[in-house]
Amino acid sequence: MTCERGLASGKCVNTIHFVNGTRTKAWERRRAAKRERILDAARELVVEGGLDALTINGLARQLDYSPGALYRYFRSKEALIVALQVEAVETFRGLLQERLRSLSEAPPLARILAVVEVHRQLADVSPADYRLVSATIADPRQLVHDAEEQAASYAAFAGLIQQVSQTLLDAEQAEELGPSDDPAQRAVLLLASHQGLLQLGKVSRYAPDLLDPRRLGDALVDGLLTGWGADPSQIPFTRALLRAPQDDDA
Repeated sequence: MTCERGLASGKCVNTIHFVNGTRTKAWERRRAAKRERILDAARELVVEGGLDALTINGLARQLDYSPGALYRYFRSKEALIVALQVEAVETFRGLLQERLRSLSEAPPLARILAVVEVHRQLADVSPADYRLVSATIADPRQLVHDAEEQAASYAAFAGLIQQVSQTLLDAEQAEELGPSDDPAQRAVLLLASHQGLLQLGKVSRYAPDLLDPRRLGDALVDGLLTGWGADPSQIPFTRALLRAPQDDDA
C-alpha cells in the first residue's frame, strides 16, 4: 500500500500492478516472482539429477530458505512437481504452436512430422522441461497421488494431446491419413512411442548404428503413418523438405 500525495482525500491507496493482463496487488506480484524463482531452482535440480534429486530440503538449501518457507508457495512436493510439469508441457506446446504456425501453408503431413521434430528438439532447447515431459508421459512410477494435483497434471497433458490430435485430424480431412474413430488415441500413440525411443539417447553412444534415437524415431513414425494410411513414398520426401532449412543453418 502506498500514500499518493496530492490526492484530495489524502488517503492511502493500494498500488495496482498488471501481471499477464490481470490486476494484482503488489504483494501478489512479489509472491508470483518468488514462486517462479523456486520453480527455476527446482528445474536446475531436475537437470542435474532428475526428479529423484528434487527434495524439499535440497531445494531449500539451494535457495537459502527454510523448508517451511517453501510450503507457503507449494503445499507439498507433489504440488511442486505438478507445477513444474504443467510449465514444461506449456513450454512444449508453445514451441509446437510456433512451429506449426510457421508451417500453416505446408501439407498436413509436414505438420505431423514437425510434432515429432519439436518433441525431439525439446531436450536440446530445454533439458529440464524435456525431463519433466518425459516423466509425465513415460515414467512408470506414480509420481503424484493427490487427486487434485493429478487432475491439474492431466489437464496440461490433455491440452497437448488435443493440440496433436487436431494436427492428425487435419491430415485426415486432407486425405493424407485414413479416417480414425479416435484421433486422440493416435496422438497418444505418436507421443508415447516416440518418447520411449528418445530415452535411448542415454545409451546410443554404445551402439550408434543401432540405437540412434533420430533414425529410430523416423522408422517409428514412418510405420505409424503408413499404418494410418499415409502414402509411404511421401513421408521421407516431406521430412527432407521439413529438415532442409535447419540443416542448411547448421
